Amino acid sequence: MTDASLLSAPADAAATRTLARKEAPLHGSETVVTIMADVRYNAAIFASSASRGVPWRSLFLPWLPPLALLAIWHALSVSGVVSTAIVPAPADIWNAARQLAERGELQHDILISLRRVAIGFGIGAAAGLILGLLVGLFVTVRDLLDRSLQMIRTIPHLALVPLMILWFCL
Repeated sequence: MTDASLLSAPADAAATRTLARKEAPLHGSETVVTIMADVRYNAAIFASSASRGVPWRSLFLPWLPPLALLAIWHALSVSGVVSTAIVPAPADIWNAARQLAERGELQHDILISLRRVAIGFGIGAAAGLILGLLVGLFVTVRDLLDRSLQMIRTIPHLALVPLMILWFCL
């Protein structure tokens, strides 16, 4: 199947064919088969489905719950049901963000937070890579660490957040 035949195929009849199979000779009679996604074919499928029209519901309906929650939050803050000392109103948050952005503090604080995230990700990725390599390469290290690591892996990540806060902040 060539790239040209993939592009000329009707979108509805060939919607399931998103992969092209290519064979390349290697060392005499051996053959290497590679499966490659044909980006142009997928783009043609997407363009044909877009031309048929996407219902407005699929574009706007996912935004309804967050906007409704924001409206309810605003209404409860304005009416005084929710104290602004406990949870500030959305308008107050927007005004504070605008003021911080005008002074340049918001951008500075965002960069500091992104730096901290990058450092944490780097430490976690390095530790995971090193532990994974050690557990995968050495039977003794696997016997020593694998069961403990598997037990930790079964704990939901969000359940560890309070423990991390306690460990690192106190």
